Amino acid sequence: MKEKEKTILGCMSGIIEDIRDTEKKFNEKIFEEKAEEIEYISAMCGTTPWQSVLLSCIIERSNRNRLDKSDLARFMGMSYIKLLAFDTDLASLHKMRLIVVYSDSYIHLPSHVLSSLSKNQPYSIPDNYNLDTPELMKRLRDLLKQRMEDELDEWDMVERLDELMTNNQECSFVKAAAKYRIFIDGNLDLCQQEKVVFYNLVYRYLYEDDDQVGWHDFNDVFQDSSDINVMRSRYRREGLLLQLRGIIEPVGEDGFFNIDLFHIKDEIKEELFEDVGGLRKRTTRKTRMKLIPSKDIKPRDLFYNPGEAEQVNRLASLLADATYRSTCERLKESGLRTGFSCIFYGSPGTGKTETVYQLARQTGRALVPINVSEIKSCWVGESEKLIKNVFDKYRKLVQESDIAPILLFNEADAIFGIRREAATDAVDKMENAIQNIILQEMEELDGILIATTNLTQNLDKAFERRFLYKIKFNKPLPDVKSKIWKSFLPGLSDEQAAELSSGFDFSGGQIENVSRKKVIQTIIEGHEPSFDEVKGYCGEELIDNNNGQRKRIGF
Repeated sequence: MKEKEKTILGCMSGIIEDIRDTEKKFNEKIFEEKAEEIEYISAMCGTTPWQSVLLSCIIERSNRNRLDKSDLARFMGMSYIKLLAFDTDLASLHKMRLIVVYSDSYIHLPSHVLSSLSKNQPYSIPDNYNLDTPELMKRLRDLLKQRMEDELDEWDMVERLDELMTNNQECSFVKAAAKYRIFIDGNLDLCQQEKVVFYNLVYRYLYEDDDQVGWHDFNDVFQDSSDINVMRSRYRREGLLLQLRGIIEPVGEDGFFNIDLFHIKDEIKEELFEDVGGLRKRTTRKTRMKLIPSKDIKPRDLFYNPGEAEQVNRLASLLADATYRSTCERLKESGLRTGFSCIFYGSPGTGKTETVYQLARQTGRALVPINVSEIKSCWVGESEKLIKNVFDKYRKLVQESDIAPILLFNEADAIFGIRREAATDAVDKMENAIQNIILQEMEELDGILIATTNLTQNLDKAFERRFLYKIKFNKPLPDVKSKIWKSFLPGLSDEQAAELSSGFDFSGGQIENVSRKKVIQTIIEGHEPSFDEVKGYCGEELIDNNNGQRKRIGF
């Protein structure tokens, strides 16, 4: 019988089987018992034997968004201190771009590395030389996105971007940066924080169509939030090199925006982006609003408890365009308000947000999701203007659309809160001002507003009165959970679905999380996990609290 051909992931799976053995756990014998597998991985990936074993363990635990070193130590059956002895090996894997080590304690496995290994191809660092501006900008975009998704350390991001600049000095973008003294003698002549500012301004202009950037746009880029305050303070004193050299400037319209909105000067953008379209027609924050067409929303099967199903179906019928139009006409004739404000509330992971998306898809309505974090500016005065701008823009969209879009406030308790009586603190006054604006806009609403929240106790009674439809999303009943299990894992028998349903008090979001782990495990090991393994994933969805008891978590 022909011997099965070796693969990188196959060899790693063999190593993991030994480490999973509760009698052995991890010990030095693995280098003898799995010598062939380790040698194959090392030859294919250019790693040492120890690095091959470490990488195998990291991949095994990579079904989590990020891996804590202490969790890796526990999995390998060694003390945290012993694992620290292999920090040099982890640093080498990081340098080879096979993993990302950040904040000293966390490890991330890039998806493109796993993709290469699953094809039995060693991952190699892409060539960073002789890039033109379009390719350089794509690399910049990818690195910024990795940082925003917390898959890359801020320092690593900047180091890799600096390397791209240094290695491509004949590129038109780098030449323009050198002309304006952003890039001097082969180095970006800025401190770490100003580099982050510059790179993010480039990213937001090219890929977010945002030419009026505020300091809140750096929340996902700076690793230390205090750096934002430092940069803002220097900016207000006009002490940034980017200001002193005339690279950036404040922007606004008729004093509507806070002075902390800024961009790269137009004449400099013209040269920096000469090979990718140059200067674009300006799109301001005042008119920019994300809109998701109904055809772009993917259909999903949702399962509800009987009471919730009845309410959702009634709302879906009401939002069907013909019914909605005739209802609005009747309301007008009766001298009543025509706006439809709805709130979906209940436990995390019960399908509130996805229900809004599916209602939009089913009724042919575009969806306008609002990013609450962008509205909640830390500067008094700006947030009120931004929330007013949201409703002004939505009103214009309704007027211009054949079918009224749905305005979605997800996790609405952040701004639909309880007003504070006799507020004297500036922040409290700002919160009250925001809520008063929203209350007034809900009174005058022409269109459809849906808010979702997990925390109804934080909702002001005045908001409660203004929501025409209120739907509570409870955790699914056992028979509904069984249907959800079978929708995500079609291979389950009715008995297995019922066993999982009764054994684990999960929301739909948690069930989806378990199914994702199963898919990831299938990709890594090349075969379907057993039912017992699926139950093991369910156990991993539970976390110990301080009393040693189990508590369930949302998705």
